[in-house]
Amino acid sequence: MQLLRADPLHVHRRHQAFPSKADHALSAALIKGCVMLFSGRLQGCIESQTQEFLERIDQSGIVVDLLPESLRAALCSQYFGGKSRLKPAETAELHQRYAVLWTPGAMLPSGTLRTDSLPDKSGNPWPSRVATLMRRCDIDLFGDLEHQRGKRYRDAMTTYVDELIDMRNNVAHGSPVTAWTTADLVLRMQWACRMAHACDQALGDKLLTITGSSWDEA
Repeated sequence: MQLLRADPLHVHRRHQAFPSKADHALSAALIKGCVMLFSGRLQGCIESQTQEFLERIDQSGIVVDLLPESLRAALCSQYFGGKSRLKPAETAELHQRYAVLWTPGAMLPSGTLRTDSLPDKSGNPWPSRVATLMRRCDIDLFGDLEHQRGKRYRDAMTTYVDELIDMRNNVAHGSPVTAWTTADLVLRMQWACRMAHACDQALGDKLLTITGSSWDEA
């Protein structure tokens, strides 16, 4: 709502007035700025959710057998940012720190997990990247969404968020951009918020499955 109030073109449309060239330029700049800020916040939000998910697991004192193998494998493969070849010292560090993850019946010592390791070090929150990050947490985000809400809902989410990130990249690189109204932007922001909420819900459900505790429990 604040975005709509700040947009001079929206204000002119409400009052049936004719906007000037300056109004058009200001509206375009406002939309571009919002795209850049919102995309960064979206990426940070999803990465923070994942980090808190691992922090809760790390402090839970569970038996490592409760951790899905896919999550354990992802923790190992992403320990050094997904490097395909490790130096001997790096291999030794990884084995020393994460050997416990593969020891049946062992308790998970607090401080074992690198809680910031799962997200890629660079990259925008494209739905495909978010899906990859969630798979590392043993979550099929968009498959579950399609099962719960239907294919049209899933497709709308991936399409609109893809368009938002594509616009972000075009703005960042100085490429030509599609002329959006604030209503166009708000629609895509709403779908991006739904994606972030779906990640939060899925991670909370997985946390409950693994540790027996939900987000709301200390």
